[in-house]
Amino acid sequence: MKPVIFGLSGHALTPDETAFFKEADPAGYILFRRNVETREQVRALTDSLRSLAGRTDLPILIDQEGGRVQRMTAPEWPKFPAAGEPFGMLYAKAPMSAIEAARVNAEALALGWRR
Repeated sequence: MKPVIFGLSGHALTPDETAFFKEADPAGYILFRRNVETREQVRALTDSLRSLAGRTDLPILIDQEGGRVQRMTAPEWPKFPAAGEPFGMLYAKAPMSAIEAARVNAEALALGWRR
């Protein structure tokens, strides 16, 4: 296994990617908006990546922060606000409430894909 995380070109592995990744044996993958369409498609893609690697614990990452950094989008997945907008303004008025709201939002963001 090489200590590298690769991205891919689309919603499914291409034959060239399959051949390359099989030889490269990466540590994991990162998905971007171009790789995400529906829950079923993402499941098929991640299953094919894990099958190719022969590792059920293969890390497959996605940068899902909310706001403009949202790879999984509505209507398939919930929409989340950017952290600075609601939480930053609330912090100026009620810091403890803002911290709790940010924590709850982060937890919802982490679990939102499971809907």
